[in-house]
Amino acid sequence: GGGDGVLGSPSPCSSPCEGNIGTTGLSLVRTAKVYSKPGALATRILVEAGKTTAKSTEDESIIIQDQNQQYTEQYQALTKDYYLFMD
Repeated sequence: GGGDGVLGSPSPCSSPCEGNIGTTGLSLVRTAKVYSKPGALATRILVEAGKTTAKSTEDESIIIQDQNQQYTEQYQALTKDYYLFMD
């Protein structure tokens, strides 16, 4: 929604920026851990904060490549507006 923002943070960290968000008047809305492949450690954590208080925080996972080193459908859908060719 309006006024929401997304912040990327290098991993590992258990609850990224959660302590700092409260000092800004924003509330944690959603987090997404980004994995390069299944079974790997998270390489990034994306954080969405907003002005409205969320009843609960949504937690998601994004996997970039599958076991065959092909981009996952989820990653392709997320980045389709930024790449002409995604093979």
